[in-house]
Amino acid sequence: MPIEVIYREGITKLTPADFETAQLLNYRIKLLAIGKKDGNRIEVRVHPTMIPNTHPLASVRGVFNAIFLTGHAVDDVMLYGRGAGCMPTASAVVSDIVYACHHDKAHQYMTFVNEESISKEIELVKDFQCIYCIRLNVADKPGTMAAIAGAFAEQGVSLKSVIQLGETDGVSSRITFLTHAASEYGVREALKRIESLPCVNALESVIRAEE
Repeated sequence: MPIEVIYREGITKLTPADFETAQLLNYRIKLLAIGKKDGNRIEVRVHPTMIPNTHPLASVRGVFNAIFLTGHAVDDVMLYGRGAGCMPTASAVVSDIVYACHHDKAHQYMTFVNEESISKEIELVKDFQCIYCIRLNVADKPGTMAAIAGAFAEQGVSLKSVIQLGETDGVSSRITFLTHAASEYGVREALKRIESLPCVNALESVIRAEE
């Protein structure tokens, strides 16, 4: 699979307000690479993700990395260990050197094959479904919430909860919307409409969440 077709988003847009919001909702923010397979349909994406405090991945910190797998028979399995730091990095480098020395003549190297196109038997899911945490700076006046909720409803996006971050100054407030599972396309279309509303000052943050 060409890396260009994988949705990728880094951590540079995250702010302290995002972590404060996550804490209020009993979530933690982690940079996750997510892969899901359903028959010949695969979903692959990389982005900051809110996960519940009770999820095993929520406890992964510092130099540690983890892989969380869910199988039909084995249920949930997590592989956990150091992924950074002096000795773990040195171990990985030496391992690669030894592997290359052993397989030099046969030219058999561990690598990712970046084909020009995806196999015709595989369907890449672009309009994936997940939960969204959306923070807006809005005008503090009657009708604001109704207009925003209406824009979400037009695209079939159902809201799970709404919270206000901090105190209002009587002019504007910061409101966070947590959706039920919704399509990426539907949320994007709803946000286009919401950003055009006179009562919306700014779209501050959009973070996906996984349960």
